[in-house]
Amino acid sequence: MFYVHQKNDDLLELSIELTLEKIDSCEPLWRWNKDKLIGSAIVSKLRGNELFSAKRYVDAFFRYSVAAKYLTMVDPLSTDNDDVKIQLAAIRNNIAFVQHLYKNFEEVIFISSLVVDDYRDNIKARLRRAAAYIELQDYERAAKDLEVVFKVEKNNRDALRLAKDLSKRQKEFDLTMADKMKKLFS
Repeated sequence: MFYVHQKNDDLLELSIELTLEKIDSCEPLWRWNKDKLIGSAIVSKLRGNELFSAKRYVDAFFRYSVAAKYLTMVDPLSTDNDDVKIQLAAIRNNIAFVQHLYKNFEEVIFISSLVVDDYRDNIKARLRRAAAYIELQDYERAAKDLEVVFKVEKNNRDALRLAKDLSKRQKEFDLTMADKMKKLFS
């Protein structure tokens, strides 16, 4: 039940009263089987994609995080986990993208590194990590990631754009440092 109170011409007060009638208990996650974990992860990922498309990035981030948690609970020692690792890499790439939107560059590097640890040539993870390194002025590491991307895809447009940005920022940084050194020793 809800009530609307008119305070004045500009202000409207809304009161909502909720009553919890039932709580359905669910078995603990650690008891879920592989199929239930994977199915729930896929549902969460798809919902995250819908939210991302609607530009609801924070909500998408939380859905992707839930999906990643489900997939990390699948038995890592199982021999048939390739599909799980591929899905987890895709979800982590999505999480890194959202983190980049909010300028959480250290998180982008951490999450993208998890993907690169499993898939050395993952282009998306390398590009996201390179972009984060550039923002943090870690130009050497950014260049290393871009080098890997160019080995896999010579004409990747995103990598070319990042390489151009890297070169520009590196030159600006070098000029600034040279100027500071000149002032220091003069």
